Amino acid sequence: QELAREKLEQETRRREEEARKRAKGDAEKRQADRISGYLASAEESLDRRDYDMAREYAKRTLEADYNNNEARMLLGRIDSEEAGAARELSKQRIEDEAKRKEDAARRQEEEAAAKRRTERVSGYLASARNNLTRRDYDMARSYVKRAIEIDPANTEAGFLLSKIDSEEQ
Repeated sequence: QELAREKLEQETRRREEEARKRAKGDAEKRQADRISGYLASAEESLDRRDYDMAREYAKRTLEADYNNNEARMLLGRIDSEEAGAARELSKQRIEDEAKRKEDAARRQEEEAAAKRRTERVSGYLASARNNLTRRDYDMARSYVKRAIEIDPANTEAGFLLSKIDSEEQ
């Protein structure tokens, strides 16, 4: 009877030990799966350039397995890629600002050139009117033609040319 009880205790201990090993193996497998999931999520986040989320998943991996070299290397990649993206963004902002300034300078130059053309046309038409008043039709006509060369759609120039033609006859 003592022998049977001892065998029963040994068998119970063996079964308990096996159950502990299975439980430990199951826990280790769940832990490995969790770590693998964290690393995959970190990689996916990094691919989307979501650096904060990628860093969070890498840190969760290290909380679960402090010595995980893959997570440590991933943190380095995250930092490196984030710094590169920041440099690219900064470069793009500088380029955008330079283009904006160039565009503004070009618009300003175009406006100044248009103003100069308008002033020249006005000056030619004023000279044409003065010459018309003095009945110098050829000179008046030459000023109107200069104005029309600059601004072919100028209606005042067309009207003035008609007036010169009608007064000259």
